[in-house]
Amino acid sequence: MPKPRKCPECNKHTISPLAQRCKRCYYKRLNIESVATPKVCADCGGPRAANATRCRDCWKAAIKPDVVAPPPTPVTATAAAVWTLGDVPDSTLFDDRWQTFNKWIGRSRTSTAKPPTSDVSDERIIFHSTDWHVPYLNETAFAWAVNQNLDATDCVIGGDFFNGGAASRFIETEFLEPRAEFEQAMRLFQYLSETYDRVYCNLGNHCDRYRRYFGSRIPPYMMFLVNYDPIRFICEGLGREHGISNIHIATPVLQDLDESRWLTMIGDCAFAHGETSSKVKMRPAENVARWTRRWSDKLATLPRVIVQEHNHYGGMTYDHETGCHLIQAPCLSHDHNYQAKSDVRGSPNTLGYTRIVQDASGRTDINRSRYYVYDAAAD
Repeated sequence: MPKPRKCPECNKHTISPLAQRCKRCYYKRLNIESVATPKVCADCGGPRAANATRCRDCWKAAIKPDVVAPPPTPVTATAAAVWTLGDVPDSTLFDDRWQTFNKWIGRSRTSTAKPPTSDVSDERIIFHSTDWHVPYLNETAFAWAVNQNLDATDCVIGGDFFNGGAASRFIETEFLEPRAEFEQAMRLFQYLSETYDRVYCNLGNHCDRYRRYFGSRIPPYMMFLVNYDPIRFICEGLGREHGISNIHIATPVLQDLDESRWLTMIGDCAFAHGETSSKVKMRPAENVARWTRRWSDKLATLPRVIVQEHNHYGGMTYDHETGCHLIQAPCLSHDHNYQAKSDVRGSPNTLGYTRIVQDASGRTDINRSRYYVYDAAAD
């Protein structure tokens, strides 16, 4: 049997007799920088061995009190403190981070007009679109949807505004840097704030990927990076930069339960990003309707209309059991590779938007509220 030999490309690593090159050179040919997952010390955040929980210096400090571990990266007392957007309304700390953030995504500051003010009307027209998965937004369908709703007073952006592929625990076949998502998000938020009187933004499971991803990988003294979500950060920065104040992030609808920010109530209509799915059409919307009934004593208003996001297809029905008009909202995202997997469970996305019409008291006209589907062949 042939003996092991050196890699002919780097002449460093020993390779199998049947291999043409070492693993590092193989991945280098594929433009993959590294195949190793970074191993981080649980105490100081520095590198550690793959089979250890902390680095050598922190391990020595734990078993030998006379050995002092190296200090972490110096940070100021302000930066080390727990920080949220509401705690620092006028501090320079946010301005510094905003400047660094814009430099990172390669964005130049632009001017904007003040948000418009609509004429007083007895009707409230709400334009709702969801699951954009930036940067996979179908811009043709997006332009069509906006042009169909220029008379709307309110705009609701459903959950999963970001795709968060760089922070996904799943294998992403179409990897893009977070900067591509943030840069496009900045332009979309600024555009919508100039087009509609009020913009509401729901939060979805994809929007929370970055906070969960970095929160499990950085040391405690850097937690200020994940104490807020990216959408709140962008909206706060645009507000300071341009005086934009008409973008509203979803707030908890249940008493003292922060995890209920996936649901936005406008009048008697609930825009929900419930993480529920089913092979049975309209079942996700029904699940959300039953959930609202279980929590009825915690809700300020019991919804008559529920617009369910997350499932990427359209549908509509009236549920007699809960007394709710249910709308399954279509999305505005391109199809993803995972939807064509061999398990044959995936379906192509239904592109479109939802339009809700309410009177001055916030009561929804269910006969004029529905979803609309984008027909690419008609353009």
